[in-house]
Amino acid sequence: MDKSAAELERTFGIDGSVAIGPGRGGLTCVKLFYEDSYASVRTLLWFVVHYLSLAFLDLLTGEFFLIYVRPEGFGKLGALMQHGFARNSFWEIESTTVDSLDSIPSVTLLLKSNDTTKQIWAHDFELRLTVTLFKQSLNSTSGSLDCELKVSNVGPRPFTFSGALHTYLNVLDARRAKVMLENHKGISKDNITEQVLVRQVKRVQFGEEVDLSIFDVKDEIQLNGLAKDKTTVEKKGFPDVVVWNPHIEKSAGMADLEDSAWRHFVCVEPAIANVLIRLEQHETWVGRMRLS
Repeated sequence: MDKSAAELERTFGIDGSVAIGPGRGGLTCVKLFYEDSYASVRTLLWFVVHYLSLAFLDLLTGEFFLIYVRPEGFGKLGALMQHGFARNSFWEIESTTVDSLDSIPSVTLLLKSNDTTKQIWAHDFELRLTVTLFKQSLNSTSGSLDCELKVSNVGPRPFTFSGALHTYLNVLDARRAKVMLENHKGISKDNITEQVLVRQVKRVQFGEEVDLSIFDVKDEIQLNGLAKDKTTVEKKGFPDVVVWNPHIEKSAGMADLEDSAWRHFVCVEPAIANVLIRLEQHETWVGRMRLS
């Protein structure tokens, strides 16, 4: 039986740092507080739905953070929707912690294979998503949001998977935003035309619809277009990046977006978008992302 928000608060709440209660739509929400930063983490669909740091002047707010794992053989051509089953599954709160020295809060959500997931995908797995708030450095005034995804094979057979941390990052105007990155091998894929591109991609701008998978990307990516000069997206474990904005026409046809919403976000997604990850029995893969 599912626990109520009040029961979860008694078990996992930490005074002044972690609070649990109903969020929008009645879904369970874990709220993390650290100095001038705040994050709201939901246990279904859009996981980190609100991140605010005074250093960002309230521009990293709203529903901007989504995680999915798409196993091999599923997605557009299989039984799953495009973004896989993990984001549409209820995750449980496994633990909450606060660092005794620096009062840094974190929450870990857990999704295990079960009868429902095995109707879609036969493998035994555990997914853990840990969200942490902290300050960049001792002398820094900027907050940071850290997300770690662990995929574990707890069954007898190996499996392969792909996935991403699908971020919606608020910008003042997408038409003026720039994503600065470096891809080592100069290979990417235009997901609109399905064309493989052989050229270096160092800057992505949004004068039209953009849906680009960029392979083998350096771990530090810069986003210009927020209130401060730049925002850094740092990744570990994810080899690739997907950059997306639907622009005018596609946004107008999307039921979950207001027609003008495309102007105020861009997606910069650490991803496994090219070569699938293979896990043998008892192996674990770890991917991380930090926003600062």
